[in-house]
Amino acid sequence: MTINKLDARLEAQYWPNTHRRMASIGLLKALLVDGEPLWTRVAKETWGQWLIASWLGQYTNIQTPEELVVAQENSQGEFSLGLGGMSLAYGASPGYFPYDKIPLLTCFCGDELCSYVACTVTFEADYVTWSGFGWVGPDYETEDETIGWAFSPLHDTDLLRFDQSQYHQTLQHWLNQPTPELWDAEAARRAARNGLFGQGVVPRLRRRRFPDELRQRLTRALYEIDPVRLRELAYVDPTFYDNLEGDFWARGYRAYLKNPERTLTAALEYCFRLPVDRERIARVVRD
Repeated sequence: MTINKLDARLEAQYWPNTHRRMASIGLLKALLVDGEPLWTRVAKETWGQWLIASWLGQYTNIQTPEELVVAQENSQGEFSLGLGGMSLAYGASPGYFPYDKIPLLTCFCGDELCSYVACTVTFEADYVTWSGFGWVGPDYETEDETIGWAFSPLHDTDLLRFDQSQYHQTLQHWLNQPTPELWDAEAARRAARNGLFGQGVVPRLRRRRFPDELRQRLTRALYEIDPVRLRELAYVDPTFYDNLEGDFWARGYRAYLKNPERTLTAALEYCFRLPVDRERIARVVRD
């Protein structure tokens, strides 16, 4: 019998924001199974925008399954990432979620109408099993024209079995661990004051895309040198900076040629609202 291992870590993630044409950056409490990110293990695909459905929000004070049941009864049917996470830990959600399946992965916006990946969680004497994986999403073709729910199985996803003691230890630590905020007041003020596009850093006219080779070199250097010290806070994927403010890579090359350190600093502050180490940014440009 195969026993899987559940781990957790903080990861730096992008939250797509199409309205502002930029990505918000945040730290995500992510689960891993046997050292592999949950979304690749369960959904067989890497989706940066699909996040673990277990952010606690206003439910951080829940400590027992009984308190979880009360929170569910008081939620008036509203979907909640926090309830999903607590249900995953305590297994106290039968009847609350469609098909009695607890959310594992959901859209970054947290809306169940975007569909989500869920499974059946079974608590046994010594083990916890996840089985019956699949997509749960809205079914608008119900007879009474209300929103129903459809389930599409993920047939190629294996059953996962965890040691109950290790499982609870990981989730308890994860649920109770505060998530640092990526925010520095002075860096935020500079970002708001300087802007990025059309406000002197990257002029509206004469924009030009970065050459692929230079873009790859800079994203690699940003990861290795870490001028915002992000890797000191969380796991960062080596390709993380490749998506840094998409408009910047598409339009900021001329500005970079004119003043590379200032341009890169502005782009980082604009995305992260964190202070940029000037010595490290100089190394990024130089290396």
